[in-house]
Amino acid sequence: MTTTQSSSRTRRRAVRGAAAVTGLGAVATALALAAPGAGAVPQNVGADAGRSMGITTPFGTTCSYQVRAAVNNNTQPVTFRDNGVVVGFNPPVATPNGIIATTTWTPPNPGTHFISAEQGGVTVTSAPIEVRTGINAGTGCAVP
Repeated sequence: MTTTQSSSRTRRRAVRGAAAVTGLGAVATALALAAPGAGAVPQNVGADAGRSMGITTPFGTTCSYQVRAAVNNNTQPVTFRDNGVVVGFNPPVATPNGIIATTTWTPPNPGTHFISAEQGGVTVTSAPIEVRTGINAGTGCAVP
């Protein structure tokens, strides 16, 4: 074997080894970021209209809705807010059950609402939710 062939093989092995180490490092980083204790970051938040009905929106005052926030940390509490204020939630601070934190929300007034979930200093906000005056029918809500 010539010196050129030997040095070419040595370089190929070095490149393959570096690629393998880089690949393992990327996998380890991804696993660390996905681990439950890697940092508290809420993923999304939203309200479920359930059996409520309305012409323009299913959300009404005097009616209650299930709110869920998907999180990546199941040990840190999640604080829920409506338009930046901790109001209308029962409980306002919830401990996640797995990767979901839930609460019940009763909108305090008609208008546009943004529900936010905060965990570990990071906040995620819902799409706008239009709320009108509701008539609580027990199993649902009528929103004229």
